[in-house]
Amino acid sequence: MRLKLLLKLCLLFIFTGLFTSCQDFSQDFEILRFPLIRADVEGDSWTALEHSVFSLGKIVAFDESAGESEIILERIILTGFSSADRIEKLQITLDISDRNALRGTFTSQLAENGRIRAVEWVMENPNRAGSYLTYQLCNPENARFIIERQNRTEEIISGTFEFDLCRINIPEESIRIDRGEFRDLSYKLR
Repeated sequence: MRLKLLLKLCLLFIFTGLFTSCQDFSQDFEILRFPLIRADVEGDSWTALEHSVFSLGKIVAFDESAGESEIILERIILTGFSSADRIEKLQITLDISDRNALRGTFTSQLAENGRIRAVEWVMENPNRAGSYLTYQLCNPENARFIIERQNRTEEIISGTFEFDLCRINIPEESIRIDRGEFRDLSYKLR
């Protein structure tokens, strides 16, 4: 009986050694990211074919609610381009306080995390070849840029946005950009 128990313990030790040996069975995985910027522009779906995010450097802003105190922010520009059959560009300029804490809602009002500085939509004029229509932020109360997810290791952000924009020099002509989303955009700003 003792011999059987000893034999079982030896076999258990041998099999444990075989199955938990020091062999490297690890596997490396590469996460594929597919950056996206898309929105509905006046109800029509628009998707950027290319995008860029870059920094213009540090700027000084004045916080009017704190009695004109100066705040140093970093200005970044996010741009999406499309050129399948029509040239279109969406450019969003943000003033941010800390690139390591980007999550949150940005509006046109200066807040702790920063603000939306400008939004511009440029599109080819459908009525006149070779000319372009430019729209800019005109209803700041309806401007939202929300960073819902930030991965600091990979330096990517994802979120949503919506804006009301008016044509430059013809403010009564406006467009609505809503259900906007950006996903896995790199913000590796140098």
